[in-house]
Amino acid sequence: MIKQMNARHAALVLGAAAMAAVFSGCATFPNSEVAVVNAFPKLAEGNSRPSVFVPKNSHGGLWVMRKKEIANILNASGLFGKVSYDPQDLDALDYTLSVELRRQRSFYFAWYMATVLSLHIIPSRETNHYTQVVTLKDLSGNVIASTSNKDSVSTWIGIWFIPWCFNTWTGAVSQTLDNQVKAALLELANNGYLQ
Repeated sequence: MIKQMNARHAALVLGAAAMAAVFSGCATFPNSEVAVVNAFPKLAEGNSRPSVFVPKNSHGGLWVMRKKEIANILNASGLFGKVSYDPQDLDALDYTLSVELRRQRSFYFAWYMATVLSLHIIPSRETNHYTQVVTLKDLSGNVIASTSNKDSVSTWIGIWFIPWCFNTWTGAVSQTLDNQVKAALLELANNGYLQ
């Protein structure tokens, strides 16, 4: 009888742990440290838009994930006449525009263990900090301007975040990094470097 109770008790504990893992909330939110950019300045009539070459020069493995999004932002901004990723086009373009992404992660293992041991009642958090540097160079490689900004995304884990479980990491990171690129381009445009 004692063996049956121990087996039943173990099954209940394992079942409760499995339910907590399945139904625990995990939600990611942008921390919005960079002001949201909704529009870019319009060029005056008669002004030609510069053309840029964008090399692959990211750090942290983020370039492959972000190349398409960065291309869409550059093209949709209306700030450039042509955007190229082909090094063979370099001589026919005005500038080189490099976008460098760096990520640093803040994660507290002790808090995460408290979350797990409490069956996700005690929440924990992981934060990814992103630094983005956008550098504009002439064709000789001389730096014309460089701008950087920092933002972050936090992922919360715990049953309290079940209502926000559709706030995915991918969506929050894309929103944050897209806005960082836009903010850097806006700064370059407002300071008269994209002419």
